[in-house]
Parts: sequence; C-alpha cells; structure tokens
Amino acid sequence: MITDPFIPKLQEAEAMARRGNFGKAVAIYSEILHRDPHHAAAQQGLTRLKPYLSGPVQPRPLDELQPSDEKKIKISREAPRFQPSDWSARIPSQPFVKKLNDKGLLKYGVLFLLVFIGLWILLGDYRSELAAERAKNQAVRIGNNQSPFVIPQMELAAIWEEALRFEKEGLPLYAYYRAQQVAKLDRRHKESVALVVALEARLSQQEEIKLTPGELSKYLSNQSFTELRAYSENWLARNPKNPKALALHAQVLTGLAQSAFESGDDQAAERFLKLGRAVFPTDLVWDVRLLILQDLQRGSFDERKKMLDYFG
Repeated sequence: MITDPFIPKLQEAEAMARRGNFGKAVAIYSEILHRDPHHAAAQQGLTRLKPYLSGPVQPRPLDELQPSDEKKIKISREAPRFQPSDWSARIPSQPFVKKLNDKGLLKYGVLFLLVFIGLWILLGDYRSELAAERAKNQAVRIGNNQSPFVIPQMELAAIWEEALRFEKEGLPLYAYYRAQQVAKLDRRHKESVALVVALEARLSQQEEIKLTPGELSKYLSNQSFTELRAYSENWLARNPKNPKALALHAQVLTGLAQSAFESGDDQAAERFLKLGRAVFPTDLVWDVRLLILQDLQRGSFDERKKMLDYFG
C-alpha cells in the first residue's frame, strides 16, 4: 500500500485555509509542489486558494522591488483618526509663537506627539505588510510553478567554501550535500568529487540510531526537534537520498528554525535555514525564509509574530 508522505502537510494546509490563514496554506502547498511538482492534491489546493490571494497588489519579483519602489506602495492600514476640527479658526491672527501660553503649548505638544506616534505605527505596519506581501507573492508564484521570482544564486566558489566550512565545523553530512552540489554544477571540479566520495564512505560507517514508530510519533507530537535531528541526520548519513528521511529532516530543521526565530535567536535561525538550504538546494522555501529573516532582524515583536507562520 502506497502512503502519501505529504498527508500531514496537506491536512495542515487545509486547517490553515479553514482558519483564514491563506498565505500559510499556500506556502505549505508550494513546499509540497517543489518536492513533488505533479502532486495532484497540492495543485488542487492552490487552485482553490487563488481567489483569496488575488488582492489589489499585483505580484512582482523581489529583485524588481527596489527601495524607491517600496515607498510608492500604498499602505493599506489607516492612520489613527482624529475628530474633524476647524483648526484655522483656532489660530489667532497675531504671530503664532507670541500667542502660545502654557495651556496652548501643552495642547499642541500633545497633538504633535499623537501625530508622531501615528506615523511611527504606520512605518512599522508598512515594513510588516511589505514583508508579508513579498512572502505571499513568492508563495503564489511557486504554487503556479512559474519561477519569475529570482533568488540571488550563490556563486560556485561560495558553495564550495560552505562545504569546507561545514566539514571543518564537524558537520560532514551538510558538507557532503554541499560538495555534491558543487560537483553537480561543475563536473570538472575534482576536489568536490573527491570530497563527496570521502564523506560518503565516512558517513556510511556511522552506527545506526534506532527509534520505534511509537517513539518517533512521541517526539513529533512533543516537537522534540533536537532529539529528532540526531535521528534524521543519522538516517540520512546512511541513506542520503531516502525520501522519508529527507521529509523528516526538512520538518526537523523547519521546527528548529521556527523555534529559534520565535525566541529571538536570529543567528541560530539563520544557521538552521542554511543547513536546510544545503540539504535541499533546489527548494526555494529555504531562501525565502532567509530573506524574510533578514527583513525582520530589527523588527518589533508584533512584526515578527505576524511572520512566524512563514517559518513553519
């Protein structure tokens, strides 16, 4: 009997859609389609959600969204409203500064303070909405299998440098995947081929970590991703292409990155996302999450909370 490994993800996407969290649902369907471009259920889910994501802002590639363009985007949230008042009737004909007494200074000072607070809130909403819009546009494009969204590609030398750094840091599994990517992109890169062979032999000698189905289910239910990471890494070390092991490891790294982001540890979150990018170099979701993390590094607590679902 063939079991669809994406059933939990599909159920999660449907739950998100029922709660009105369409962006999150689209992101989940998109992740499934990147791993299985012909997955019928994910395609149907995206088709159902398209009407909810067709807002007034047309999707645009992030590389076309320059800072000068960002200022032109309409802020959808309204500023705090004040009661209509004819201020011209309150300003005396004599010089303004000379007529300000203590009471007037307090009144206008409070007014200016409220305006300043309103503008500050709007700027915060602007940054948050822009990041959310960018993530939504990317999810829609991935769901449509279009790929007009250009992610800055790492140079071959940078990927190779990352492979060597992972090996030096005692992360042979990720060094293996990175070296493998270099060898795939440049078949004449003999050093990467040699490193892949050496690491493959080294990883295959690891002693197997065993978990019963009940133990695995318990870890997943409790979101014990630290323990699961050791298990999934050990599984991949012995079988780097196993689809079930890859699916589990993607869930583990996603959970670890989300937990780190939620706690405010951006350095750890970035680390886990880069590990995910190493294992899944063709899955754009890791690059998108890294871009969102970069946008929100100095964001407020509320801004970061709104974007938490995009890390899950």
